[in-house]
Amino acid sequence: MKVSRLIYSMLFIVYSSVLSAASFDEVNLDSLKLISESKDIRIYLKEGVDLSQYTYLQVEKAQATLDKKWLDNYNRKRQSLSSKLNRWDVEEMTQDYASHFDEYAMKVLKESSDYKFEATEGAKGLRLEMYINKLIVYQTGETDNPRLKMISKEGEAELDTVMYDIETGEMVAVLLDHKETFERVTPQRAMKSRKTEMFEPIYDIWMQDLLAVLTMKDE
Repeated sequence: MKVSRLIYSMLFIVYSSVLSAASFDEVNLDSLKLISESKDIRIYLKEGVDLSQYTYLQVEKAQATLDKKWLDNYNRKRQSLSSKLNRWDVEEMTQDYASHFDEYAMKVLKESSDYKFEATEGAKGLRLEMYINKLIVYQTGETDNPRLKMISKEGEAELDTVMYDIETGEMVAVLLDHKETFERVTPQRAMKSRKTEMFEPIYDIWMQDLLAVLTMKDE
């Protein structure tokens, strides 16, 4: 028992370092002003900025982190170490979600905008850093009435997008966008494992919100 607890404690320390490796927390919003706020979204802009003037986007690879409270609860409910999420599980999981979002985001940007993605002379460039934070992937097969179809919450996450002027290096905008996704499923369907594709409804709304922000200016 003591050995198991020791091993678990070591794993906790290790995957905690993974959780903090990709973080939005270090971004300082003091130089920006809040121009729009609702239940699920906050938009910050640099004073006087006009995002519609940018014609070139440099999109960095997204980084993802699991919600720490959710991960703690997930592991606490599982008795055996083999059923808990360790450092490598967390790393693989977050990389999978980030990679899938990267592909989805670029597809939407290329199909739904006129932005260039390679620098050209005279083009005004904007660099995007995207952080998928507070990622929660709900477990399947949990329902009060397994005989009925149910609304299953697939998961939730927040996309924190930080935008920098490429020429000056200044941070010019930040979008904080929290979303949830649901699916009507049967108990048989609910027992299947989660896949990253199930988050595409969230990805789609994130991208539509981002495209709207990219046309904004501070007046």
